[in-house]
Parts: sequence; structure tokens; C-alpha cells
Amino acid sequence: MLLLIVRLAVLAIVLIPVARLFRVLLFPASFQRSEAQRTRALIEAAFGPARAHPRVEQIGRRLAEEAGVTARFRVIDDPIRNALTLPDGEILIWRGLLGATHRDDPMLAGILAHEIGHLRRDEFARTITLIAVLDALFGVFVRGFLRLIVSRLVKQVVVAAYRRRGEHGADAAAVDLMIAADYEPGGLIRALRATPDAPAGAAPLSTHPPHAERIKRIEELMRERGLDPHPAREPIEFPMWRVRRSVFPPDEEA
Repeated sequence: MLLLIVRLAVLAIVLIPVARLFRVLLFPASFQRSEAQRTRALIEAAFGPARAHPRVEQIGRRLAEEAGVTARFRVIDDPIRNALTLPDGEILIWRGLLGATHRDDPMLAGILAHEIGHLRRDEFARTITLIAVLDALFGVFVRGFLRLIVSRLVKQVVVAAYRRRGEHGADAAAVDLMIAADYEPGGLIRALRATPDAPAGAAPLSTHPPHAERIKRIEELMRERGLDPHPAREPIEFPMWRVRRSVFPPDEEA
């Protein structure tokens, strides 16, 4: 009986990742919807339901239209500084990060443009396919407990490196999108400086590059496009950008 249980467990280790890979490849839209629903349920259980916000929707809609994507924008009422994109096109920004923009519309546009960059590049589908392929390969070819542990570590390192590359790609996409939508792209740099940096020494397993590395690349991209990465902001006049007023009355908090 024990031998039968062990054999069934081994079979499950092999077949479950392979079945997941087939589902990802054959039914990508269905898989992304189910993953989005699962993630949304976890977020709402932890932070409560997301809500609409006029300033976020105004800037988000402009960027989404310019990018040619369908996206929804919601705010999570919690003081942490974070934003993410669900695979079904919903972009969430936490109240703490929204408040950090201090009605700096290009800064908020940088946050949303970066998330739209992930959406345009279809990074969730690419990442989940990579994970499914690695799981299937390890499930079929790796045997033994120690090798299984090593294979999981290898998978984490490979996926983390891929996601770090995706962050740089989303930053580059955000710079071009902000220029196209007439937002000063230096706002993306200010947005990065308002968010937590990747832990020092965690590079192999970190999903995000250090802020200094990302800012350096963004500055290089802006210079390649003939732009000053740090234009003077007082008084708030940009020679190439239309200045947008906040949609809020002066006494309303972000």
C-alpha cells in the first residue's frame, strides 16, 4: 500500500506540471482570467475591495488609449506603496503610492505607464509559460529529493532573472508611452524613488532590479530621445509638456 502511494505521488509530480503546461498553452485566455480572479480575491481578502478614483482613471485612460490597450484602474485603500497589473487588464495602485505622487501627474503617469508596459508586453503570459515549461521539464527529468530541491532553486533564479528583464522592458515602454501621451517622462524616475527598493544582496532571487540600475537606464533612454531626465520643476513649466491640473479640489486628499 505504501509503495502504491509513493508511485502515485511520483506520478502526480510528473503529470500535474505537464497538465498545467498544456492548459497554459492551449487555453491562455481562460488561464489568465482564472489567475486574475484568484489574485484579486486574495488582495481583497487582505485589503478590502478596490475602488475607482477619478484622477487615476483620468490619467490611466489617456495612457491606455495611447497604448491601444484595454485596462481598468482601481485603488486599494492601504498605506503601502505598491502597484500591480492583473492578467485580465486591471491595474491596481495602493493608496500609499498614490498619495506619494502629491498631485504630480507625470509621476502618477509613470506608475501607470509602467504597469501598462507590462500589459502591452503580455508579461504574465510569458512568465507563466516559462514557469510551466520549467515545471514540466523538471517533473519529467528530475529524480531524487536533492535534485528536486536544486531544480526548484534553478527555476527561481531563472524566473527572477526573466522578471528583472521584464521590469526594464516595462520601464522602456513607459518612457515612450509617456512621451506619446504628452507626460514628462522624468515622472517615472520620481515614482521609482517613492517606492521600496530591491533588498541589497538579493539580486539572484529578486524579481526587480535595484532602483539605481533602473533609473540609470531610464535616464539613458531619455537622453537618447533628446530629453533632460531632470527638468526644472519650479515653476512647474515644461517646454515640451502640457501641464495638467489635478482633478481634485485643493482640500481633497489623493
